[in-house]
Amino acid sequence: MSLLEYFWLASHQLAVFDGDEIEGWGSGFILKYKERIFFITCDHVIHLLDDYANGERANYDFTPYIITNYSKESDEINTCFMPIGRFNYFDKKDFKIPELTDLVDVAFAEMKMTLEAPIWSHALHDYDGKKIVEEKKNKIIIEEDKISEVSKDKTYVLTGSVENQLVDGIRIDRKNKFVQDIKYEGGSHFGYIELKTPEPTSKKEWEGLSGSPVFSEDGKLVGMLNEVVEGENTIHITPIGKITKFIDYVIATEDNRG
Repeated sequence: MSLLEYFWLASHQLAVFDGDEIEGWGSGFILKYKERIFFITCDHVIHLLDDYANGERANYDFTPYIITNYSKESDEINTCFMPIGRFNYFDKKDFKIPELTDLVDVAFAEMKMTLEAPIWSHALHDYDGKKIVEEKKNKIIIEEDKISEVSKDKTYVLTGSVENQLVDGIRIDRKNKFVQDIKYEGGSHFGYIELKTPEPTSKKEWEGLSGSPVFSEDGKLVGMLNEVVEGENTIHITPIGKITKFIDYVIATEDNRG
């Protein structure tokens, strides 16, 4: 498997539902950590009504569904969605550790059950229209040994889908996005790591990428995309070490209760 293919297969796309209606889109990834499987995304993907600027909760959870790209042979047009529930998420009222001074844009759910359907890729094409990753390839789980930290001597990559829309209630139209040559220059922003993209970012053109895994050029998972700075070549990510620290806390809390 090439690194390009690995990056593409490691990123999962989400449709965010309120009842039977899609209210938003996002991304996420599946990480095997301490022999357990977790689906990880941004808190704001499942809390579309929260006011992050003022640190206020609306106390309403939306339900994210993985877009599996799977369809039954008898109905090849209809796309299968897979719900992910029982998310852990935090704010400053939950517990006292230094990282939790405000709403934290991280959410994760342990995946304990056997998947009801396979999770497949949709095709990735290059700028000339040539297919470089086939459709219907099995999406992957990121292994714990792929975790690393950002450094200034590497470049970074993220992938996903933008401009998502459901057509005729059965088919998803979307545009693939593959961003390379992202750099770390040492910046940070309210607990996020600040990375620099080759071109200025637009929230509209990046919408749907929140929760995407961010990889180093050599295939190491370094974090998760949280937000872009409109009109600048700046994005903010949560380092993977911070995410696993939250997972460790939940595991420890479960153990203490037991």
